[in-house]
Amino acid sequence: TSTVADITQDMSTKLMLEDPECYALFERREVKGALVERFLNPEEHLAEVVYHLGIEDGNFNIILFKRRLFVSKKALPSHEMTAHLLYIQAQNEVINAQLPVSRQTALRLAACQFRVNYGSHNATTHVVGFLKTSLEEYLPPNILKGANRKRLEYEILELHEKQFYMADAIRDKLEYVKLARDLPTYGAACYLARQAIFKRLPKLVVLCIRYDGISFARCDKGAKNKEELMYFPLEDIQRWGYRQGCTFYFELRVSIGKEGRIIELATEDGKEIAPLVK
Repeated sequence: TSTVADITQDMSTKLMLEDPECYALFERREVKGALVERFLNPEEHLAEVVYHLGIEDGNFNIILFKRRLFVSKKALPSHEMTAHLLYIQAQNEVINAQLPVSRQTALRLAACQFRVNYGSHNATTHVVGFLKTSLEEYLPPNILKGANRKRLEYEILELHEKQFYMADAIRDKLEYVKLARDLPTYGAACYLARQAIFKRLPKLVVLCIRYDGISFARCDKGAKNKEELMYFPLEDIQRWGYRQGCTFYFELRVSIGKEGRIIELATEDGKEIAPLVK
């Protein structure tokens, strides 16, 4: 009989979080190769959600307790548990390729993670071969695929060695978060949708609702990689809405006195998406 709100409050209390209103439960599913998360309404009963979650097409779907990231880039937190949760979330999304990263950014993030795990550089032990069996814990699969693993490890250790300041767990975790939140789709609420307006884009896209606008991302079945394809700043969006169980749409602002361009996408989540655009 416990609601999502009850469980969220209980977990926030046990973790002694300073801002429990910033946390929520999410349902994560793999749909057509993309990891899609749904914010669980506080009034929903968790037992019913779990009962219907199950296993679909051989994929395990899960419930996540997460910090709600759909916010502007405010100052980084100083609270130890908050910093740790943000770090774990960012690390998970990078390693699972939910947050697309360039090779260089991936290596910088890996060096930060290595510092969190092992502290300051030790020339005696931190040598190539140290990460031989654990590179998958530091880099996403699309960076590892076909790459020279020794070269990747060498570059991670080289970047780690250049971090001269004294190791500090909270600061090192927040440095990772700082790098991750500069990525375009960090903190976005993501939904699968179909578009037919832009011919050069795939028909099936990931619709990302961000604090600063709306973007389309690639839905790659293999890497589950949300590579950004197109971005619409919030100030260019004049109005938005949904048609029940059918579509979500938004209108782009153009010159005064003229009607804007309507961008319409087929999705069953329109009712859930519309309130997120602010």
